[in-house]
Amino acid sequence: MQGNLQLADKYWPAVVANGGKQIVTDDEKKFLNNTDPDGVTLQGYDAVAYFTDNKAIKGDPSFNARFNGATYWFSTPEHASLFKDNPVKYAPQYGSFCGYAMSLGKLRPIDPTIFQLVDGRLILQHTKDAYEQFNKDVKGNTAKADGYWPIEIKKHAGRKIKFDKPAKPAADNTAGSN
Repeated sequence: MQGNLQLADKYWPAVVANGGKQIVTDDEKKFLNNTDPDGVTLQGYDAVAYFTDNKAIKGDPSFNARFNGATYWFSTPEHASLFKDNPVKYAPQYGSFCGYAMSLGKLRPIDPTIFQLVDGRLILQHTKDAYEQFNKDVKGNTAKADGYWPIEIKKHAGRKIKFDKPAKPAADNTAGSN
């Protein structure tokens, strides 16, 4: 493992070329994350707040952490500290891609306000319909998503993500369901 100074020397030209903004290092390219162009995941929402407040709370870029190639924002310095102490506990499943889509072997974005904690794991969904479909068989769909996730990492890690087309909504009598 290279020392921090060697890594800084290696990556400094790329950081400068990127206007001083975060870059993805060679080690981080093995991860698959749903991030914005600046590498921020969860659309800037606080990963810890899902656990501590049971709600989606927008993070503040001044309270941040980097984990597995993604930048996380937090609403408080305490939340940033909790995350830094145990990022595996708080990081969303499936790289912040939709849990239901992952159970179908697909990559879809998320709505950070549609979430649930399943056995201590943060799972987000793209739409209310995806949430409902996932919850028809939480255990089975989680197992399917867990099975597809390593395949998706192998196919997409280190590459620009192109989302799969959405699944057709489940037929129901509710207008506006997707």
